[in-house]
Amino acid sequence: MRRILEGTPGMTIAELAEASKLSKATVSRIVKRLEEEGLVSTVTRGRNKHVYLNKTRERRKHVVIGIIRASEYLFLPFIVKKLKSKGYNVEVKVYNEGLTLTKHIAMGVLDMGYSPLVTQLLYYRFNPTYKVIYGGVYGGAGILSNPHSATDKGGSTPISTMEACIRSYDKDVNVQYYYSGEGILKALRRGDIKIGAIWEPYLSDGIKMGYRFEAQCSELVAPYCCTLAVNNEFLEEEQALRSLVEQSLEEYKHNPLRMVSWYAKITRTPVVVLKKSYKSYSISGDIDRSKVRNILEKVGVKLPSPSMMIEPINYSSPSINA
Repeated sequence: MRRILEGTPGMTIAELAEASKLSKATVSRIVKRLEEEGLVSTVTRGRNKHVYLNKTRERRKHVVIGIIRASEYLFLPFIVKKLKSKGYNVEVKVYNEGLTLTKHIAMGVLDMGYSPLVTQLLYYRFNPTYKVIYGGVYGGAGILSNPHSATDKGGSTPISTMEACIRSYDKDVNVQYYYSGEGILKALRRGDIKIGAIWEPYLSDGIKMGYRFEAQCSELVAPYCCTLAVNNEFLEEEQALRSLVEQSLEEYKHNPLRMVSWYAKITRTPVVVLKKSYKSYSISGDIDRSKVRNILEKVGVKLPSPSMMIEPINYSSPSINA
């Protein structure tokens, strides 16, 4: 939005919607948020509201980060702390699944967020308004089965690492979609599905409930699970973000439980559960395009082609090879 307004100040909501390929309602929400942050001003002339970029305020003060409710992001407080040290107020929003989270990054509702790489690559084809700049951790997910279920169906969240995992485990499985870890566990319990791809802390919950552990997702779709996607506007403002995240993960590696209580509070996950599951994760770091292409081909992505899908992985990562 900022880039558009720099080129053509005073655009109307309808003109911004057309230029950004977003709906008028979405643009109105984004403009309202930017106006509240002092980044833009609006002037009403007749029936139209014209939007102007505030040149006197070069960057926003409020940053919104999205994550999925999981045990995976114990490194997040390290990122939040560094952003706060740069003068940002940081808000963290927790989602039940990655598709909505990724959509909100694309829309500008979130400035950045961790969601499944598969989701980010697929959604980018519909709304290329973000970049995937760095990894996080992988592990802590697997396939559970209910041997008493009479069906041959499987359960997963849609267009996600979990779906890639379950399709790698059984390429012929009839996948049913659920929109939370709790939903997959309930489906296993009811016998609606035979197998389910699920992540921590729900994976440990399912094992306690008596479901059979079949395979680690990290062995099927390694080495990437959720990666960091950043809305283009924030990426333009905070060009050192990748370095900041890399430093944060390095600090996390040396003391992963340092801020576990903070993370437990925002995700409503017991500290004892986080302390049990953190050792199941490994840092993924840089994103290697060739490895991503192999994962996409392994899980059967043909439309669009894997070569086109990896396009968003291109932001200042010198170790990435095409």
